[in-house]
Amino acid sequence: MRSRIVMLIAAAAALALALPTVALARPHRPHHPPRVAATITLDQPSGALTTATPIAFTGMVTPAGAGRRILLQSQVGVNGDRWITIDGGFAHANGTYTIVHRFRIPGDRTLRTVLQPNRRTLRTASTPISITVQQLQVAGFTINASADPIDFGQSVTISGTLTGGANTSVTLFARNEWRGRLHAIATGTTDGSGDYSFTRSPPRNTVYQVRVTTHPKQRTARLFEGVRDVVSIAASASTVTVGQVVTFTGTVQPSKVGHLILLQRLDNGIWQTVAFGRVGAGSAYSIPYTLSAAGSAQYRTVVPGGPVNQRGVSSAVQVTANPSP
Repeated sequence: MRSRIVMLIAAAAALALALPTVALARPHRPHHPPRVAATITLDQPSGALTTATPIAFTGMVTPAGAGRRILLQSQVGVNGDRWITIDGGFAHANGTYTIVHRFRIPGDRTLRTVLQPNRRTLRTASTPISITVQQLQVAGFTINASADPIDFGQSVTISGTLTGGANTSVTLFARNEWRGRLHAIATGTTDGSGDYSFTRSPPRNTVYQVRVTTHPKQRTARLFEGVRDVVSIAASASTVTVGQVVTFTGTVQPSKVGHLILLQRLDNGIWQTVAFGRVGAGSAYSIPYTLSAAGSAQYRTVVPGGPVNQRGVSSAVQVTANPSP
């Protein structure tokens, strides 16, 4: 009996060796194509930008897709590298979107929109814009600016009318820092119609207010004046060979040591960030960039805005890359 069992085991082993090996099929996994970079634009809002008016922020997402989540963000970092989300919305089927937001506090702001990622596209941010939200005027005592914003080094005229206040002494107050109290900086007198004016050259975003300090005391609304950074640019070469490095240099005014600065290239009508750096000593910067494709392109540098100054944009320079021999 035992010998028969041994014979049966041996026969089974031989049969197993004779049979072909069958590989188990692995479960099929769907193939997902790599995610691509989308583009998103943000338009400059129009109309009255005041604390009492809802502001509509519009733009376009490419490729289009209904239901895509979009965030409205405000720049809060002094060096241009921190953002917070203040509102959001969704894209329509044709790629357009509208986000309506009301600002309760007046002031200068740098904003952008961000397209949230999905299985097909990467997270993408728009080119930032700068806006100034003004406080509502005080009836009978107005205040206005001749231009807003201005470039660093330019002057602005602060003017208005005090109804029934002919030949009245008025004082201009300002907040020189991006936070703090208002301080008296100039004194003047209204004319026979109650009109007044002051000319100033603020180095940074500044809050102005005009007051009557004698009895009866009166004051205007607060006026926010934006001041843009001034950025210069130069390229180390205008014509190079593919694979060579071009260094973009320049300065920023007023001083922005440690601030983020972006190098952008114009692609199909949209400025795309291709490199970045930091503003160094003497408020100068240097950004090396390797040209990887043949052709001519426009380049510019951008200093993101913030609570101190609005963003500054340099002029554009053209660089041509010739094919390698």
